[in-house]
Amino acid sequence: MDKNLKIWIDLLVNKFTPVFKGKNLPHIYADFANGSGTAVAMDVFGRLGFKVTAFNTETDGKNINVDCGATHPEFLKSKMTAGPGGHPLVGISFDGDADRCIVIDETGKVVTGDVLMAALCLTSNAKTLISTIMFNSGTQKFLEQKGVELVRTKVGDRFIVEAIKQLDNISNIIAGEPSGHYVFPEIFLSGDGLLSALMILKMIVETGKPLNQLCGDIPMWPSILKNVTHEVESGEYWKGDARVLIRKSGTERLWRILVEAPTQKQCQEILDDILKK
Repeated sequence: MDKNLKIWIDLLVNKFTPVFKGKNLPHIYADFANGSGTAVAMDVFGRLGFKVTAFNTETDGKNINVDCGATHPEFLKSKMTAGPGGHPLVGISFDGDADRCIVIDETGKVVTGDVLMAALCLTSNAKTLISTIMFNSGTQKFLEQKGVELVRTKVGDRFIVEAIKQLDNISNIIAGEPSGHYVFPEIFLSGDGLLSALMILKMIVETGKPLNQLCGDIPMWPSILKNVTHEVESGEYWKGDARVLIRKSGTERLWRILVEAPTQKQCQEILDDILKK
């Protein structure tokens, strides 16, 4: 085994053994997207005492992320059944390069990154959440009522890391993108899907509550994301109690229009108004 890889595995095992040892651990359903993270994750999960039902663990160089993994969480949803011995369930879908994970609760519901980060804030008493301009505004308002400040960055985990580095104190903060890239700077200043999974499992084990109970009451506003090929004036603004974000794609000749509001009807009306201009 590569020396650096062994160091990383041993670090994770040593860090999380005190958290999980002797506890009633969730049964993990894991989709590895036929990618790079299988061997390391299975080693770490096994040494920490987790039972894992694994899918898409073999790559042929062409099947990475194909109809599976974080970009297709519906695959794992279709596979999750009652855990052995009455253990609670949690589903974790990694992407091919294993820096991202999407989580599925025990009811088979995909937990959005916005809600998951909010739950991590509330259960760890974090007072600062660093996320991107895509973070849901309804969840933001909920967190602000709980005393948690949201710091927004541009889209991209590198901007998350830059914002972390600007802080005087990086302890007790949560950071990440709603897409499933999370950063835990007290342990590692980069996104890692396995570390993210372990931090989420830590939350479940330490609270003694399943994900649906931890996340079920955290609100998200309805939203509509529309891509258009004609130029639209970029910017971010509020229209009443609705938030509008328009940005030009960095990779395609597209303009992405995001509308968030307390109701789906408001979202659609505002989007229709934008498209008429």
